[in-house]
Amino acid sequence: MTVRSIASATTAAAAFVGAALLVRPPSAQAFDVTGDALDVFHRTVRVFDNFHAATANANSHFDTAFPGYNGAELAIWKAAIEWSSERHGSGSGDPQQPLDLGSGGANFDYVWLGLATGVGSIDDNTCSELPGSGAGVIAFTETPTSDGWRIRFYGNQNWYDDPNKTQFFNSLDLQGVATHELGHALGLNHSSTPTATMSASISGSGLPWRSIESDDVAGVQSIYGAKSAAKPHIQTYTFPSAGMVRVLGAGFAAQQNELWFTPSVVGSSTPVIVSGLVSTAGGTEILAPLPAGIGGGDVLVKVPGSAHDTLSSPCPFDLAGPPCETPKTYGVAKLTSTGSNAEIGWFGEASVTTADLELTLSGPPGGSPAVLFWGTSKQQATFRGGLLSVGAPLRRHATTQLDFFQFASALVTVTPSMVGTTRYYQWWYADAADPAGCGTSDALELFFCP
Repeated sequence: MTVRSIASATTAAAAFVGAALLVRPPSAQAFDVTGDALDVFHRTVRVFDNFHAATANANSHFDTAFPGYNGAELAIWKAAIEWSSERHGSGSGDPQQPLDLGSGGANFDYVWLGLATGVGSIDDNTCSELPGSGAGVIAFTETPTSDGWRIRFYGNQNWYDDPNKTQFFNSLDLQGVATHELGHALGLNHSSTPTATMSASISGSGLPWRSIESDDVAGVQSIYGAKSAAKPHIQTYTFPSAGMVRVLGAGFAAQQNELWFTPSVVGSSTPVIVSGLVSTAGGTEILAPLPAGIGGGDVLVKVPGSAHDTLSSPCPFDLAGPPCETPKTYGVAKLTSTGSNAEIGWFGEASVTTADLELTLSGPPGGSPAVLFWGTSKQQATFRGGLLSVGAPLRRHATTQLDFFQFASALVTVTPSMVGTTRYYQWWYADAADPAGCGTSDALELFFCP
């Protein structure tokens, strides 16, 4: 067994014999590989949620882009998705990388299976906490991984799962560290690029590791190849009749396709598979019966063969139906006095049914007052050195204040009368150090659905 670890400081020593070096010397290529590669049947991910710190499961919010899970499970699922061959649905779900989840661009995708019933063996593809400490090591991946892996997070660390905050003092970002460790699981060693997710040692909370960088992308593509044009792709799905699902996309085989679903049964080590499926409309549609034992999670298409490009990227799947139309950002945010962009974002759906829509603002100075306003038309008019992107008459929705982490949010309650209508939202914020004393974010177009 080899352990590939991540340290809390560059001076920490590896905790196990055979551990990967925590500080690697510079090389001709920044990324490094272990020599392992997961075949398409060994790319599953499960979580045994034995994290003892309350902050590891503080997030009770359900995200429609990741149906059915919150807490530590959601954080680790997002970490796996970041290595995907393409965007996961709209790419939404993480305010630290808006509309950008799924950045690997390789013939590689993890398959989310939900919860495990135990820590499993070293090749059971599970993530869990390990009691105690690791002499400076905060987490590690047990390898070789060709036929599976196991990731352990040391329990002496204060893990947190909150997707909104940029930092908790004396805490570590579970999603960011999981992204790093899942890079080891797919076959990457430590990188000599300090800004890469696969850098050998952590800085701060590890939050920047949530988003893989160009060196990480080059590494995963060196193992699995850049995403092939022949790789199947799922665009969306519908329920044409009771008990049936129609998957729409491209690159499906004429026959012998499979649909892989996240199981609803806790502890299942394989996806729920519907096999022997034909495609129609030139390989763009698959009609299949809905199998028993599935719930919220992902759906993937597997075409015949064992090559790396025979499995599609995962598509968010919910028995309640596909998500509402994805909100659309437009306009240009004004640069704040601190040099950051004032960005609008969202959680949830613009839906009466889900009732979970939350609009966010990130970037302006912490502590500044902020106002969320809306209208029923677009415009692009100059305003105090920025742009006013919402047409009059303007209506104030909420007044709030950015927190220490330069973040604010406001809930939007979708009522039946709003269904079928479109609104345009934008944030105003105070900025004392700006010559105009204020600024505006970019804007968001929302179509409300049942």
